[in-house]
Amino acid sequence: MPKALEHGTLRRLLISKELLASTIGQLRPDSDALAVARAILTSHDAAEIAAAAIADHVGVKIKAREKIYLLDYPSRIEEVCKDKGAFPGTTFVKDLNDARISFKHHGTTPDPRQWYPVVHRTWDLIDSWCSTYLGASLNEIDLQELLVDGEVKRLYQVAKAQFGRRKFKEALEWLGQALYLCLERFPGIRFPLLGPQSTDHALKVAAFGVRPSDFLNLQGFVPSVSKESNTGKLSIEWDLRETGNPANWTEQNVRFCLDTFLDLALKIQHAPWSPSPIHFRFVFDDVIPAKGDSVELWVYEFGPYSSLLAPLGLGRPTGKRVVRTLRKGDMLRCVLSPAKDLEKTEMRGIADLAPQTIETATVLNVLSDDIPERWAQVRREEIDITFAPKENDTMRKYFPHLFEKGGAGAS
Repeated sequence: MPKALEHGTLRRLLISKELLASTIGQLRPDSDALAVARAILTSHDAAEIAAAAIADHVGVKIKAREKIYLLDYPSRIEEVCKDKGAFPGTTFVKDLNDARISFKHHGTTPDPRQWYPVVHRTWDLIDSWCSTYLGASLNEIDLQELLVDGEVKRLYQVAKAQFGRRKFKEALEWLGQALYLCLERFPGIRFPLLGPQSTDHALKVAAFGVRPSDFLNLQGFVPSVSKESNTGKLSIEWDLRETGNPANWTEQNVRFCLDTFLDLALKIQHAPWSPSPIHFRFVFDDVIPAKGDSVELWVYEFGPYSSLLAPLGLGRPTGKRVVRTLRKGDMLRCVLSPAKDLEKTEMRGIADLAPQTIETATVLNVLSDDIPERWAQVRREEIDITFAPKENDTMRKYFPHLFEKGGAGAS
C-alpha cells in the first residue's frame, strides 16, 4: 500500500467487507423481493462506509458538523486525487442510492431480476476503489493488517501462504511460532509452553474475550515450540504419539487454527501489563557447597537382579561409586530432587511413608553438566543448599534485579 492505513480507516474497510461477505452468494433472479431489498440496504451501507474510509485516507476535508452522504464522496475524492482520473462506478452508486430511497422512503420493492447481483457488484466496486486509492484489493485488506507486531504478522502470513499451498503441517509449524511470540509478549506469560495444553494460559487470555476451548484446541494442533536462551531462535518439535500426527493436518483444522490465532492475537496484543508469579525452576539453579573439606557425589551400583527392582525402590545396591568429590569452597550448580535412601535396611517410622522433599530427604539426586555422568546422589546432611539465577541473557533481561548484589538467597 502506498500509505499505511490508520487503525480507524482499516477497521471501517473491514466492517464494509464483512457486511458484504455475510450476504454474498445468497440471491438469485427468482429470490424474494424483500430479501433483495435487504441486500440493497446492506450494499448501500457497505459502500458508504468504504467511501468514507477512503475519503479519510486520501485527505478529503470535511467540516465539523457537515453532513455528507454516499453520493457526495465521489466528487470529493476526485478533487483530492486528480491524478487517479474519474471515480469508479459513479453511475452504479447513483442507481444503488435511488433503489435504497425507493424502498426505504416509498416502500417500492426492487425487481429481483435486476438487483439480485447487487452484493457482487458492490463488492467489485469497492474492490476497484481500494485498488485505485489504497493500492490493494479488497481481498488483500485483511484483519491481519491490524496486527501490530511485525514478526508475528510475518509468521502468520507465511502460515497462510503454506495453507494456500495445502502444506498443512508446515502451516501449523509457522503458526506455532507466531503463537509462541504472541504469548511470550502477553503480560503474565514470560515463558510459554507450547505442546502441552495449558489451562492456566487459557484462563489468562479468556479475560480478553478469547474462548478457552478454542485456545486449548489451538495449542493441541500446533507443535511444541521453544526458544533457545542464547540465540533466541525458535525450534519446533512434533509429538507423534500425542496430537502431532498426520490425522490432524487437515484443511478444516488448519483453517480453524488460522482463524482462532488471528482472533486471539488481535484481542491480546494491547493487553495491559499485569504481574504473574514465576516458578523457581524457570529462573534458578540449586547451588550446593560442601559443609566439610570433602563431600562425595556417588551413584549406586547394583547386581544383575537388584538393578531391575531398583526403580521400584525394592532393590538393594551392592555398593556405591564416587563420580565427583566436592572440596571446601566448591560451588556446584545443579538441579536437586529427593531420592530414596536405598541403603536403609528397614523403615524407621511413619515419616518414611510421607512424600519426601529436598528439605526432608536424607539422600538427594543431583543433576548437573559438571558431573561426568550428569547424575549422582549426595547425602543431604553433608551439603548446604543455596540457589542462584541461571546465567544467561534471558534471565538478565527479564530479572535484572536478581543479578544485583544480594539478589539471590539461601534456602
